Amino acid sequence: MLFKVWIVFVVVSLILKCDGIAESAQCSDCTDFKQCPGIQDFISKKASDSMKRFRDAICYFDRQNPRSYGVKVCCSMLQEVENRPTPQQIDLLPDRCGEINQDRIIGTEKVLPFDFTWLAVFNTTRTPKSHCTGSIINSKYILTAADCVKDVEVRTVRVGEYDLNTDLDCIGYGPEIDCSHHTDMDVEAIIVHEGFQWNSREHNIALIRLKSPINFKDDLDTLCLPKATKIQELSITNKRGLMVGWGNHESVLLKSYISVTNDTYCDNHYPRSAALRKHTLCALNMSKNSSCMDAGSPLIIPTKYGDYPRYVQYGILHSSICISPFRLYTDVASYMGWIAQNLLE
Repeated sequence: MLFKVWIVFVVVSLILKCDGIAESAQCSDCTDFKQCPGIQDFISKKASDSMKRFRDAICYFDRQNPRSYGVKVCCSMLQEVENRPTPQQIDLLPDRCGEINQDRIIGTEKVLPFDFTWLAVFNTTRTPKSHCTGSIINSKYILTAADCVKDVEVRTVRVGEYDLNTDLDCIGYGPEIDCSHHTDMDVEAIIVHEGFQWNSREHNIALIRLKSPINFKDDLDTLCLPKATKIQELSITNKRGLMVGWGNHESVLLKSYISVTNDTYCDNHYPRSAALRKHTLCALNMSKNSSCMDAGSPLIIPTKYGDYPRYVQYGILHSSICISPFRLYTDVASYMGWIAQNLLE
């Protein structure tokens, strides 16, 4: 009880000292600050950064009577989604990943079998005739969008796929022909970010844990994530990359060249709340292919990863946001702590 009284005292003192509070935060979870999960730990840090974040998260307070404790904040803006993972957790993400096939990929918009061997595709009980995309990040986990898997059942995930309408996907002719066969993996668990909001699409990220590990071979690989701090801190604005996945009405794997935009350009096309802006990024489709790809499709950018350039996933495509040529993505780099902390061996 005394601790709660102290928290109220700190918050009210902060408001009385801050005439410049704009009450500008916009979100779908504007709540009495005392009801926010983890508020005691957040306020008890007493750090200047924590106080600034609290001020920025204020969405309402009673200006006429601030001592009434009528303060509401966007709880999602106070959640710690950037906690650094431990080395043991990070080690569950492989260093050998995201191989770039220079011979077949660069300079063309056509996708062939074996080009992107770290993609996964799955149906849900909500929309069994449509599908979502994910990326293989280690032998047991698929990274995808929360709006693909929230409140639905996903029984299997398919890996090693190229054409959804064929059992074998082949390249070459005669004795030089090379074929791959997809594999359906049973799902053990689905982990949706605890802060995911349906209306605002905040924290739109999820993991699918498989019952058994993937047997990696020539037609299967993992996609790199920005697990190193220096990669997480890279500016990717104006960088060119790829969006890879299956289109809403396409059976064959697609790719589009994209360019990451700045926040101002993004907000002019799709106004975002402060909470959503903090953990999303935007990109323009630069290709002739204008198909709306499945939610969960990765945004990838060639990045120096150790000693070699590799494909690194920086974004997860949101569903329902397909304003050609504009696309909205979850910013993977800002969720590396959450991803690593939810991986099991």
